[in-house]
Amino acid sequence: MAAEQNPIKQAYVPPPNERAGGWRQDFWNLVVDGVPPAPPTVTAAPQPSPSAASTSTSPSTTPTPLATDDASTTPDENGATWLEIEWNPTTEAAAREALEARQDIPMQKADADKYEEQAMQYWDKFYAHFTDRFFKDRNYLLKEFPELSTKPEVVMEVGCGVGNTVIPLMETIPEPTRFHAFDFSANAVKVMLQRPDYFPTRCHGFVCDATDPVALAQHVAPNSVDYAMASFCLSASSREKLPLALQAIKNVLKPGGCILLRDYTKYDM
Repeated sequence: MAAEQNPIKQAYVPPPNERAGGWRQDFWNLVVDGVPPAPPTVTAAPQPSPSAASTSTSPSTTPTPLATDDASTTPDENGATWLEIEWNPTTEAAAREALEARQDIPMQKADADKYEEQAMQYWDKFYAHFTDRFFKDRNYLLKEFPELSTKPEVVMEVGCGVGNTVIPLMETIPEPTRFHAFDFSANAVKVMLQRPDYFPTRCHGFVCDATDPVALAQHVAPNSVDYAMASFCLSASSREKLPLALQAIKNVLKPGGCILLRDYTKYDM
């Protein structure tokens, strides 16, 4: 009997030499090949010579994978680095070329349907392995969405994962603001609820599918949410189910409430 094939191999995925290193390489190696990431290697940085140390006044210019000649970096008050990349016809053409190079092996509809139907199992597998070691807390959200500084009564996060959005918000938005946070991966929610910086007195964390308005209504009252935050979540929904997710969110928003959306766009990744 032939060995069972990993169904993801039927869709286009980057070959090992194109996985770019870092977290993307860890992700593909785990999901496609079943290979867990190697433990990090710590290498001591070379020490500058006394003459170099005394004459150098500029910061390190070590390039990052995202840095380009058209990019400038600006550390904020939290130490996070923001890339400001000039989008022009040259960079757009390069992005379009990279995207087209990955579309020469189309996904079959049967495979696409399977990934959609089993999305919960795939994400549960992902979070069972990485727990809270994959995504970093998003400590920049008040800079992105100054509306949250108005001390809203209720904020809801859609697709919370392990709390990388809602927990930083709890730390920066004072009481009496309350939070709802949900994800359809039970493993992700379990990790979030076990984090020492998760406060159950301020946040209601639960398992729910964002594309099921009836299920969400069992956890969140209608017309009760000031802001619904969706960070890199809605793009994971199929085009057929996306209207259901938007309807579910609309049902729980107060009149005049708002969705705060941060997600991938056309040439990302």
